[in-house]
Amino acid sequence: MFETNVKYALNVAPSIIEEGLTRKESEWLLDGHFLFEDQEGNDLFVVVKENVDHRDVGELFRYEALSNNPKTRYMLIGKTISDLIKEGLIKWDFEYRELASSKTKVMLQLLVSEMIEEVVQLQNFQYQMEQCIDLLTIELDMLHCRGLTPAALKL
Repeated sequence: MFETNVKYALNVAPSIIEEGLTRKESEWLLDGHFLFEDQEGNDLFVVVKENVDHRDVGELFRYEALSNNPKTRYMLIGKTISDLIKEGLIKWDFEYRELASSKTKVMLQLLVSEMIEEVVQLQNFQYQMEQCIDLLTIELDMLHCRGLTPAALKL
C-alpha cells in the first residue's frame, strides 16, 4: 500500500519530495521508478520501495550506468531506510527520503481533497454548460417552429 500511495502522490504532487520538480515521461523506467527535472534543469531518477534493501541501491547504480550526464541525481524513497544503507547512499552521492506512512497518508488525504474540490468545480461547470445547451436547443426549436432555420439566420 505504501508504494502505491507514494507513486500516486509523486504523479500528482512531486513536491512531496522536493519543490520545483517536473515529471518527465520515460518509456524505459520500471514501475515505481520516476524521472523528474529539478529547478536547475537536471534529471532526478527516483526509485520508490517500501522496504529498502541493497538491491534497491543497485537499481540506482544501474540508472547511473545508463546516464551520460554527470549532473543527473539519483534518489531512493522508502518508508524507512537502515542507517547502513543511508551511509552507503551518502558515500556514493545518492539521495534518499524516508516517508513515514502517516506523513504520506496525510499528504494523500490533502491531495485527494483538492482533487475532489476540482472535480466538483468541473461538475458544476459541466452542469452550467448542459443548461446552456438545453436553452440553445429550446431556442433553436422555437425558431424552427416559426419556419426559421439556422441557415436562414446565418448561424
